[in-house]
Amino acid sequence: MSDRYTVMAMTGLNDAVGMLKPVDKHPLVCPSFADARADIVNRAENLRKYLDSAGCDYRVHSESGDHRYDVSFEYGPPSLGRVRPFKMVLHACRWTLRRGQIHAVEL
Repeated sequence: MSDRYTVMAMTGLNDAVGMLKPVDKHPLVCPSFADARADIVNRAENLRKYLDSAGCDYRVHSESGDHRYDVSFEYGPPSLGRVRPFKMVLHACRWTLRRGQIHAVEL
């Protein structure tokens, strides 16, 4: 049995019923939580820089816990005021490989 961490990036419309779609074809697999969290921090910083340079209005929210880390961005053009029609979520979660199958680790 071997624990690993997966980093997933999902994006889509910022509404309660909309489904977010994966950004990457295959999620990034990291050997440790620290590596997964560092990847998310790096991606979030790059996205923040891009949104700043594009003049977008955005809001960032992060959540962390034991072996879990999430950063979400709600963003849109400044012409819409406080309406932010788009969303991106960066998520790290723990999973284990047992007998060749992936199993989520419930925390």
